Amino acid sequence: MFAFLRLVLTFVVILALLYAALSLHMRLRYRARLRRHLDAQHADGDRALLFREGMQRYDRSFQRKLTHLVYVLPPSAILLIIYVINFL
Repeated sequence: MFAFLRLVLTFVVILALLYAALSLHMRLRYRARLRRHLDAQHADGDRALLFREGMQRYDRSFQRKLTHLVYVLPPSAILLIIYVINFL
């Protein structure tokens, strides 16, 4: 039982690190793309306000929500493999 709990805890920690890395990577890519877009537009007005609005748009985006699948897909794949091996 303790071995199983240790496995689950290790798996959760690995998924949390993977999620943090993926989330940070996606956010930095969006920031860079937003800066390039604002530079190309020669955005007049308050540049900081436009940048803040763009990042708020990213925080509400579907792309950001898709990163939560890091917690869903690997355990689902493992459970599917266990089911197929044992019961089919």
